[in-house]
Amino acid sequence: MGLFSSEKIVSPVIVGASIDATSTVTAPADGDNSAALASTSYVAVKRKQVVLTTAQLLAIQTTAINIVPAPGAGFLLVPLQLVAQYKFGATAYTLANADNAFRLQFTGKTVSLASFLAVGLVDQVVNEVGWVIPVTPITAIAQTNAANLGLELKLAIGTTPALTLGDGSLTITLEYAVVAMS
Repeated sequence: MGLFSSEKIVSPVIVGASIDATSTVTAPADGDNSAALASTSYVAVKRKQVVLTTAQLLAIQTTAINIVPAPGAGFLLVPLQLVAQYKFGATAYTLANADNAFRLQFTGKTVSLASFLAVGLVDQVVNEVGWVIPVTPITAIAQTNAANLGLELKLAIGTTPALTLGDGSLTITLEYAVVAMS
């Protein structure tokens, strides 16, 4: 297990650690790992999956969905890849406008880390899948706008109300790194 017991560590990396003859590396134990992580410069690539219900999707423009909780003091979450899987119910969502887009952002902040259009995804009468790899570099961001903040999903662009009438679900799978800040 890793930092959060409900998440899967995809690829742990302990910078500068020695690896024995059997290639064994011992990761910190579950619980509050802040001190252990800081002392080993631990970086973990993790995967989190969240299923958004109909009620959450209908309210997502005004109520952001927490995808990953804050990692703890001195750490930064860096999104690497986001996959969105729409599961059609009985009625596709009606979109207010073609510019409605889902946005991954730091909790309580408005900087877009990754975004994807709702059109062509949740307004369809079949199951759909889409993905985004954040490639737009953010050249500088204040640490107070990133460190020790979780990641949330919001429908942040477009006309209000954004989604109406639908009843499908949206599964978000996010791969991200947890990086110790110096």
